Amino acid sequence: MLSPVSPPTYPITCSGAAKAGYTVSYVAGALTINPAALTLTADNKSRVFGAADPAFTYVVSPSVTLDTDPTCTTTAVVLSPAGTYPISCTGATAAGYTISYVAGTLTISTLPILTITADNKTRVVGAADPAFTWTLSNPSVGLITPPTCTSTAIASSPAGTYPITCTGALVFGYTISYVAGTLTITATPPTTAPTTAPTTAPTTAPTTAPTATPAPSEMVGGATATPRSVTPPPTNTNGGPAGDAIPLFALLICLAFGGLGLLAVQAQRKSIRR
Repeated sequence: MLSPVSPPTYPITCSGAAKAGYTVSYVAGALTINPAALTLTADNKSRVFGAADPAFTYVVSPSVTLDTDPTCTTTAVVLSPAGTYPISCTGATAAGYTISYVAGTLTISTLPILTITADNKTRVVGAADPAFTWTLSNPSVGLITPPTCTSTAIASSPAGTYPITCTGALVFGYTISYVAGTLTITATPPTTAPTTAPTTAPTTAPTTAPTATPAPSEMVGGATATPRSVTPPPTNTNGGPAGDAIPLFALLICLAFGGLGLLAVQAQRKSIRR
Protein backbone atom coordinates (compact mmCIF):
# COMPACT_ATOMS: atom_id res chain seq x y z
CA MET A 1 0.00 0.00 0.00
CA LEU A 2 1.31 3.40 -0.96
CA SER A 3 1.79 5.92 1.81
CA PRO A 4 1.18 9.64 1.50
CA VAL A 5 4.26 11.81 0.99
CA SER A 6 3.38 14.21 3.78
CA PRO A 7 5.32 14.12 5.98
CA PRO A 8 8.03 13.11 3.49
CA THR A 9 10.13 11.24 6.06
CA TYR A 10 9.40 8.84 8.90
CA PRO A 11 11.69 7.99 11.94
CA ILE A 12 13.28 4.61 12.19
CA THR A 13 13.79 3.57 15.86
CA CYS A 14 15.49 0.54 17.36
CA SER A 15 15.06 -1.03 20.80
CA GLY A 16 15.54 -4.24 22.84
CA ALA A 17 19.15 -4.81 22.17
CA ALA A 18 21.38 -6.16 25.03
CA LYS A 19 25.06 -6.77 25.38
CA ALA A 20 26.84 -7.86 28.50
CA GLY A 21 29.10 -5.15 29.71
CA TYR A 22 27.47 -2.52 27.50
CA THR A 23 24.86 0.10 27.81
CA VAL A 24 22.88 0.27 24.58
CA SER A 25 21.82 3.63 23.25
CA TYR A 26 19.66 4.07 20.16
CA VAL A 27 19.84 6.65 17.39
CA ALA A 28 16.74 6.96 15.24
CA GLY A 29 17.01 6.78 11.55
CA ALA A 30 14.75 8.31 8.88
CA LEU A 31 12.60 6.66 6.29
CA THR A 32 12.12 8.76 3.19
CA ILE A 33 9.21 7.72 1.02
CA ASN A 34 9.74 8.89 -2.56
CA PRO A 35 6.67 9.61 -4.74
CA ALA A 36 5.67 6.90 -7.11
CA ALA A 37 5.82 7.53 -10.83
CA LEU A 38 2.54 8.25 -12.54
CA THR A 39 2.31 8.66 -16.31
CA LEU A 40 -0.50 10.70 -17.85
CA THR A 41 -0.83 10.22 -21.60
CA ALA A 42 -3.06 12.38 -23.79
CA ASP A 43 -5.24 10.38 -26.18
CA ASN A 44 -4.79 10.84 -29.92
CA LYS A 45 -7.59 12.69 -31.68
CA SER A 46 -8.54 13.65 -35.24
CA ARG A 47 -10.76 16.10 -37.04
CA VAL A 48 -11.19 17.70 -40.46
CA PHE A 49 -10.00 21.11 -41.47
CA GLY A 50 -12.25 23.90 -40.24
CA ALA A 51 -14.03 21.77 -37.63
CA ALA A 52 -13.92 22.35 -33.88
CA ASP A 53 -11.46 20.35 -31.80
CA PRO A 54 -12.87 17.21 -30.18
CA ALA A 55 -12.83 16.79 -26.40
CA PHE A 56 -9.30 15.90 -25.30
CA THR A 57 -8.98 12.89 -23.00
CA TYR A 58 -6.10 11.09 -21.26
CA VAL A 59 -5.03 7.87 -19.61
CA VAL A 60 -3.08 7.55 -16.30
CA SER A 61 -0.80 4.68 -15.48
CA PRO A 62 -1.00 3.17 -13.00
CA SER A 63 -4.69 3.75 -12.77
CA VAL A 64 -5.36 6.01 -9.78
CA THR A 65 -7.79 8.72 -8.97
CA LEU A 66 -6.29 12.13 -9.55
CA ASP A 67 -6.73 14.86 -7.04
CA THR A 68 -6.79 17.43 -9.84
CA ASP A 69 -7.61 16.69 -13.47
CA PRO A 70 -5.21 17.99 -16.11
CA THR A 71 -5.85 20.60 -18.78
CA CYS A 72 -5.14 19.34 -22.30
CA THR A 73 -4.67 21.68 -25.28
CA THR A 74 -3.25 21.72 -28.80
CA THR A 75 -1.38 24.28 -30.86
CA ALA A 76 -3.80 23.87 -33.80
CA VAL A 77 -6.58 26.35 -34.47
CA VAL A 78 -9.79 25.97 -36.48
CA LEU A 79 -8.24 27.02 -39.79
CA SER A 80 -4.94 25.20 -39.31
CA PRO A 81 -4.09 23.27 -42.48
CA ALA A 82 -4.19 19.52 -42.67
CA GLY A 83 -1.41 17.84 -40.68
CA THR A 84 -0.51 16.63 -37.17
CA TYR A 85 -0.38 18.77 -34.03
CA PRO A 86 0.61 17.87 -30.40
CA ILE A 87 -1.92 17.53 -27.59
CA SER A 88 -0.32 18.51 -24.27
CA CYS A 89 -1.70 18.00 -20.76
CA THR A 90 -0.61 19.83 -17.58
CA GLY A 91 -1.79 20.65 -14.08
CA ALA A 92 -2.78 17.22 -12.74
CA THR A 93 -2.05 16.28 -9.11
CA ALA A 94 -2.12 13.00 -7.22
CA ALA A 95 -0.86 12.55 -3.63
CA GLY A 96 2.19 10.31 -3.45
CA TYR A 97 2.85 10.48 -7.17
CA THR A 98 5.18 12.27 -9.44
CA ILE A 99 3.32 12.78 -12.68
CA SER A 100 5.00 12.66 -16.04
CA TYR A 101 3.14 13.65 -19.21
CA VAL A 102 3.11 12.09 -22.65
CA ALA A 103 1.69 14.23 -25.44
CA GLY A 104 -0.95 12.94 -27.80
CA THR A 105 -1.46 13.80 -31.47
CA LEU A 106 -4.24 15.75 -33.16
CA THR A 107 -4.50 14.80 -36.83
CA ILE A 108 -6.26 17.32 -39.10
CA SER A 109 -7.35 15.61 -42.28
CA THR A 110 -7.93 17.02 -45.72
CA LEU A 111 -11.42 18.34 -46.28
CA PRO A 112 -13.93 16.56 -48.48
CA ILE A 113 -14.15 18.13 -51.93
CA LEU A 114 -17.08 20.35 -52.84
CA THR A 115 -17.34 20.86 -56.61
CA ILE A 116 -18.85 24.06 -58.02
CA THR A 117 -19.75 23.69 -61.71
CA ALA A 118 -20.65 26.71 -63.85
CA ASP A 119 -23.85 26.15 -65.82
CA ASN A 120 -23.69 26.34 -69.64
CA LYS A 121 -25.34 29.39 -71.21
CA THR A 122 -26.17 30.72 -74.72
CA ARG A 123 -26.81 34.09 -76.33
CA VAL A 124 -26.65 35.78 -79.75
CA VAL A 125 -23.95 38.11 -81.06
CA GLY A 126 -24.32 41.61 -79.65
CA ALA A 127 -26.66 40.62 -76.81
CA ALA A 128 -25.82 41.02 -73.13
CA ASP A 129 -24.56 37.99 -71.22
CA PRO A 130 -27.26 36.01 -69.40
CA ALA A 131 -27.05 35.63 -65.63
CA PHE A 132 -24.32 33.08 -64.88
CA THR A 133 -25.39 30.35 -62.44
CA TRP A 134 -23.66 27.36 -60.86
CA THR A 135 -24.41 23.95 -59.36
CA LEU A 136 -23.02 22.37 -56.14
CA SER A 137 -22.00 18.73 -56.04
CA ASN A 138 -23.56 18.61 -52.57
CA PRO A 139 -26.66 20.86 -52.63
CA SER A 140 -27.10 20.59 -48.85
CA VAL A 141 -23.90 22.53 -48.16
CA GLY A 142 -24.47 26.15 -47.26
CA LEU A 143 -21.94 28.52 -48.79
CA ILE A 144 -20.73 31.38 -46.63
CA THR A 145 -19.79 33.36 -49.75
CA PRO A 146 -21.16 32.40 -53.18
CA PRO A 147 -18.80 32.28 -56.16
CA THR A 148 -18.43 34.95 -58.83
CA CYS A 149 -18.78 33.57 -62.37
CA THR A 150 -17.50 35.43 -65.44
CA SER A 151 -16.76 34.82 -69.12
CA THR A 152 -13.98 36.03 -71.41
CA ALA A 153 -16.55 37.01 -74.05
CA ILE A 154 -17.76 40.59 -74.56
CA ALA A 155 -20.95 41.82 -76.21
CA SER A 156 -19.33 42.12 -79.64
CA SER A 157 -17.49 38.79 -79.50
CA PRO A 158 -18.07 36.71 -82.67
CA ALA A 159 -20.06 33.51 -82.70
CA GLY A 160 -18.27 30.66 -80.95
CA THR A 161 -17.76 29.11 -77.49
CA TYR A 162 -16.19 30.83 -74.48
CA PRO A 163 -15.39 29.49 -70.97
CA ILE A 164 -17.43 30.47 -67.92
CA THR A 165 -15.26 30.31 -64.77
CA CYS A 166 -16.26 30.67 -61.12
CA THR A 167 -14.05 31.75 -58.21
CA GLY A 168 -14.22 33.20 -54.70
CA ALA A 169 -16.60 30.83 -52.94
CA LEU A 170 -16.14 30.30 -49.20
CA VAL A 171 -17.34 27.34 -47.12
CA PHE A 172 -16.07 25.65 -43.96
CA GLY A 173 -15.27 21.96 -43.89
CA TYR A 174 -14.62 21.50 -47.62
CA THR A 175 -11.96 21.90 -50.25
CA ILE A 176 -13.56 23.68 -53.22
CA SER A 177 -13.02 22.46 -56.75
CA TYR A 178 -14.24 24.51 -59.75
CA VAL A 179 -15.45 23.18 -63.11
CA ALA A 180 -15.83 25.69 -65.96
CA GLY A 181 -18.99 25.99 -68.04
CA THR A 182 -19.42 27.10 -71.66
CA LEU A 183 -20.99 30.25 -73.09
CA THR A 184 -22.14 29.59 -76.66
CA ILE A 185 -22.58 32.70 -78.83
CA THR A 186 -24.65 32.18 -81.97
CA ALA A 187 -25.08 34.39 -85.06
CA THR A 188 -27.94 36.89 -85.09
CA PRO A 189 -31.12 35.07 -86.19
CA PRO A 190 -32.12 36.00 -89.82
CA THR A 191 -35.04 38.33 -90.30
CA THR A 192 -38.08 36.35 -91.42
CA ALA A 193 -40.14 37.74 -94.34
CA PRO A 194 -43.81 38.37 -93.54
CA THR A 195 -46.07 35.48 -94.44
CA THR A 196 -49.15 37.65 -95.20
CA ALA A 197 -49.65 38.15 -98.93
CA PRO A 198 -49.62 41.82 -99.91
CA THR A 199 -52.97 43.31 -100.80
CA THR A 200 -53.16 44.28 -104.50
CA ALA A 201 -55.70 46.46 -106.11
CA PRO A 202 -58.02 44.58 -108.50
CA THR A 203 -57.30 44.99 -112.19
CA THR A 204 -59.74 47.43 -113.74
CA ALA A 205 -60.88 46.76 -117.22
CA PRO A 206 -59.97 49.53 -119.66
CA THR A 207 -62.65 52.11 -120.02
CA THR A 208 -61.72 53.06 -123.59
CA ALA A 209 -64.31 51.87 -126.05
CA PRO A 210 -62.92 49.73 -128.88
CA THR A 211 -62.58 51.31 -132.28
CA ALA A 212 -65.17 49.99 -134.75
CA THR A 213 -63.75 48.37 -137.86
CA PRO A 214 -65.46 49.59 -140.98
CA ALA A 215 -67.19 46.99 -143.15
CA PRO A 216 -65.17 45.81 -146.16
CA SER A 217 -65.65 47.66 -149.41
CA GLU A 218 -67.80 46.10 -152.11
CA MET A 219 -66.20 45.38 -155.47
CA VAL A 220 -68.07 46.89 -158.35
CA GLY A 221 -66.61 46.01 -161.75
CA GLY A 222 -63.14 45.59 -160.25
CA ALA A 223 -63.35 49.01 -158.61
CA THR A 224 -63.56 49.61 -154.95
CA ALA A 225 -66.70 51.27 -153.78
CA THR A 226 -65.92 53.31 -150.72
CA PRO A 227 -68.63 53.00 -148.12
CA ARG A 228 -70.53 56.16 -147.65
CA SER A 229 -70.71 57.80 -144.29
CA VAL A 230 -73.87 59.40 -143.22
CA THR A 231 -73.34 62.97 -142.27
CA PRO A 232 -75.55 63.91 -139.34
CA PRO A 233 -78.01 66.57 -140.14
CA PRO A 234 -76.96 70.05 -139.25
CA THR A 235 -78.25 71.51 -136.09
CA ASN A 236 -81.02 74.04 -136.57
CA THR A 237 -79.99 77.03 -134.61
CA ASN A 238 -83.48 78.45 -134.85
CA GLY A 239 -84.89 75.71 -132.60
CA GLY A 240 -86.76 73.86 -135.41
CA PRO A 241 -86.03 70.38 -136.71
CA ALA A 242 -82.83 70.11 -138.69
CA GLY A 243 -84.63 68.13 -141.42
CA ASP A 244 -86.73 71.16 -142.30
CA ALA A 245 -83.64 72.93 -143.63
CA ILE A 246 -82.89 70.25 -146.31
CA PRO A 247 -84.50 71.09 -149.70
CA LEU A 248 -86.86 68.48 -151.01
CA PHE A 249 -85.12 68.29 -154.36
CA ALA A 250 -81.84 67.33 -152.71
CA LEU A 251 -83.52 64.34 -151.14
CA LEU A 252 -84.95 63.25 -154.50
CA ILE A 253 -81.54 63.47 -156.14
CA CYS A 254 -80.02 61.24 -153.44
CA LEU A 255 -82.72 58.62 -153.95
CA ALA A 256 -82.22 58.63 -157.73
CA PHE A 257 -78.47 58.16 -157.53
CA GLY A 258 -78.92 55.45 -154.94
CA GLY A 259 -81.25 53.50 -157.22
CA LEU A 260 -78.88 53.84 -160.16
CA GLY A 261 -76.00 52.59 -158.08
CA LEU A 262 -77.98 49.53 -156.99
CA LEU A 263 -78.86 48.67 -160.62
CA ALA A 264 -75.21 48.99 -161.62
CA VAL A 265 -74.14 46.59 -158.89
CA GLN A 266 -76.68 43.98 -159.84
CA ALA A 267 -75.67 44.22 -163.52
CA GLN A 268 -72.03 43.74 -162.57
CA ARG A 269 -72.84 40.59 -160.55
CA LYS A 270 -74.71 39.11 -163.47
CA SER A 271 -71.79 39.68 -165.84
CA ILE A 272 -69.43 38.02 -163.39
CA ARG A 273 -71.59 34.90 -163.11
CA ARG A 274 -71.58 34.51 -166.90
